[in-house]
Amino acid sequence: MTSTASTVAAPLAQAVGMAAVVLGVAVFLATRHVRSALGVLLDLLLAAGLLRLGTDQSWSAIASAAALVVVRKLAMSGVTTASRSREGATT
Repeated sequence: MTSTASTVAAPLAQAVGMAAVVLGVAVFLATRHVRSALGVLLDLLLAAGLLRLGTDQSWSAIASAAALVVVRKLAMSGVTTASRSREGATT
């Protein structure tokens, strides 16, 4: 990647990471659904991680992006399972 692209992508990755937190909270406050808010938060954090990976092509950057994918899958699976069990308990 060229140095110009790197100088743009690094601050953009930080901005997307900060937006992930703000928008995740906003989605939760608007919908009161943890699953939706968590999905927005983790998807935007993944986007920030991939932008960072474009500027820092190291094994640690690759590992952190891969770990975020695993965390996202596990968290969404856990939230889905919890909501299904809660729905089953109320019916």
